[in-house]
Amino acid sequence: MNIITVRGCRSKWIVSGDSGSVKPNRIKPIIGAVIHHTATFSDQSCINWFTNPINTNASAHYLVGLQGKIWQFVQEDERAWHAGKSQLAINGVIYSSWNEFSLGYELTGDGNEVPYTDYQYESLAWLLSRAVEKYGIAREFIVGHEQICPGRKTDPGIHFDWARLFTAVFG
Repeated sequence: MNIITVRGCRSKWIVSGDSGSVKPNRIKPIIGAVIHHTATFSDQSCINWFTNPINTNASAHYLVGLQGKIWQFVQEDERAWHAGKSQLAINGVIYSSWNEFSLGYELTGDGNEVPYTDYQYESLAWLLSRAVEKYGIAREFIVGHEQICPGRKTDPGIHFDWARLFTAVFG
């Protein structure tokens, strides 16, 4: 599969040093992945928003389009701003601030209105399989935005097929 790198999407930038230079805020060791939806049905509208200079508070590492096309906005070693205020207990341990240690995957569409396409599942499973292999992400650390922000977020939505995704990624 091919990943299209998109320039101009901001990860959160920090000022460092006496010179006032700006450098990307680095992510901690990656242990998680968060699945989102764009709540729009246009790949281009998401690309436009993530690259719009007035958007200073939202980004993601990847977008998986309706036809399975993959765009990367933020490098994996940089922090994307996709999870917001977030928390989830896993195996008795509370994990907060998911932006700090997870990759963010946007799916074009709204999983509360319609199911995602076969192309999207195939591409997302491919991306997540790479991340699982590279970072050792455990199944329980692949979550939906709605799980880490209950009552505040509803994505990837009721039509997202978790069993299908986990079978494709973990067998």
